[in-house]
Amino acid sequence: MKRLVSVFVLFGLLTLGCISVKGNVNVKDEAGTSVSVLRHVVLFKFKPGTSDADIQKVQQAFHDLKKGIDSVRGIESGKDISAENLQQGFTHCFIVT
Repeated sequence: MKRLVSVFVLFGLLTLGCISVKGNVNVKDEAGTSVSVLRHVVLFKFKPGTSDADIQKVQQAFHDLKKGIDSVRGIESGKDISAENLQQGFTHCFIVT
């Protein structure tokens, strides 16, 4: 629990905004059986001047959540590469299954 709290303190110090969306989807498990899982999508907007090193710390801390939360099956993340320029400053996305 202490790790989880410190991760969210780090997020709060460096982020300017966050959008979070949850939903159920069906995926195939290792045996090929369709199962329903919860997907949590989080978009981050970092404060101006946030260093690449600090952003990397946030990314690593987010991925490390899997080690402390048994129900997390996977974490995917990436940086915005949209050419449309409609992201309104949100630069990073995390998808938790």
